[in-house]
Amino acid sequence: MHQNTIQISDNVLYNYGAHAFRFGASAVHNNFGFNQLSAPSGALSFTGAYTNNGSGTGGSGFADFLLGTPVSLTKSILPQGTPYISYTEFGAFAQDMWRLTSRLTAVAGLRYDLFTSPIDRKDRQSNFIPDDGVIAATPDGRGTIALASQGGYSRAIIQTRKLNFIPRMSLACKLGDKNVVRSALGAYFFDEQETGSSARLFLNYPFAQTFSTTCDGVTQCLSTSTGIPLVPSAPNVPTVMYFPQRNPTPSVYQWNLTLERQVTNSLAARGSYADSKDTHLGITLNEDVAIPGPGSVLARQPYAAYSSISAWENRGVSSYNALQLSAE
Repeated sequence: MHQNTIQISDNVLYNYGAHAFRFGASAVHNNFGFNQLSAPSGALSFTGAYTNNGSGTGGSGFADFLLGTPVSLTKSILPQGTPYISYTEFGAFAQDMWRLTSRLTAVAGLRYDLFTSPIDRKDRQSNFIPDDGVIAATPDGRGTIALASQGGYSRAIIQTRKLNFIPRMSLACKLGDKNVVRSALGAYFFDEQETGSSARLFLNYPFAQTFSTTCDGVTQCLSTSTGIPLVPSAPNVPTVMYFPQRNPTPSVYQWNLTLERQVTNSLAARGSYADSKDTHLGITLNEDVAIPGPGSVLARQPYAAYSSISAWENRGVSSYNALQLSAE
């Protein structure tokens, strides 16, 4: 698929007395076509459900194949053509490295990042919007499919976060003739988009359609002789994507403290404590998982009109702590 990236960046350094000022900015504009569907040719599953002994044991998937009786199927299509996506990443920073004394240096800075939400050149994007903005916890959930540039929604549908300011600072101090202490604190925003075809609003119903049908394994509801249905019906409902409209920007917070000592003229030892915490990481969820209880799976799903709701939600976290020792 056609793809191009336009990038521009520049930095300025200005020294004034004990200060070294740095300023910089960058912009990256991405354009690309995307055609990565989960099952463009269709996928059929044969498990032996229709050739077992009636008690759920035995059976052969190959025998079911010869009979033409799959137990489930999936099919993906792009009825309005391949999407062509654009988005831009902007960044700017200002920093001052101040040599307070011959033994103490401080660095303070501020960075700003802006990641625009992807748009399609023909507005072929959509998003599942649950009622009241909250995923239902009972099997009577309601929701709508928001279309780009329609019904009061923007071309991107989801919001672009515009307040991504973050400070950074560090200190370096020489203690005596053989010891140096360093410490730094910084944070970073980044644009984390899901990989592949998961949670892409430009690969969402109705512009991209994925239909799934699963039989109960007792009554035949599919046959290779009739092909793969592309019209939603009671057992054949579409898969949709859900992206919260106000997803926060993923970020990383890092801090470290380091002590260095010159042991001999040819040996230096270093000990460091490093800490990192990631917040608002994207995670993939199915928000249409059936609620435990009696009855069919479809009847127990929060949204019975859809086979699944593939969600990309920025609520993951991670952390890292380490003691690092070295001698050289």
